[in-house]
Amino acid sequence: MNTLSSYNLFRNKTYMTRLSIDDIQIGMVLDEEIKNSTGTVLLPSDTKIVEKHIRAMKMWGIQDISIRIDADDKSSNDKIQNISPEKIKLASLEMAKRFTHTDLKHPAIRTLLKIATLHHAENS
Repeated sequence: MNTLSSYNLFRNKTYMTRLSIDDIQIGMVLDEEIKNSTGTVLLPSDTKIVEKHIRAMKMWGIQDISIRIDADDKSSNDKIQNISPEKIKLASLEMAKRFTHTDLKHPAIRTLLKIATLHHAENS
C-alpha cells in the first residue's frame, strides 16, 4: 500500500460516514437507502435530509444512518478542516501499518480506514 493512500482518502470529493440519529443535521445527504425490517425502502439514497425525515426516522426507530459528506462542503467537513494535514498524514502512516493485511479495495474496509485515520488524527 502506498503510505499516502489513506491520507489521500480525505482529499477525495466525497466520503461516507455513519452518524447517530441525534447527530444528523438538516441538509445532510443519505449515502445508503433506509429500509424497514421487511426490506421496504423508507428513504432512498441521495435524499437530502429535512426536518420531517429526522422526525420520521426517530418514529421508525432508526438508530444511525450512513451519510455522504462532500469534501467541498465546508459545513459538513469541519472535522477534517480542523485537523492539520500533517496530523492526517501521520495518522495515515500509522493506519497503513494497522491495515496492511486488509483488502483496501473493499468499500467497507476503505470506510473503516477513513474513520480510524480521522479518529487517530483527532486524538493524537
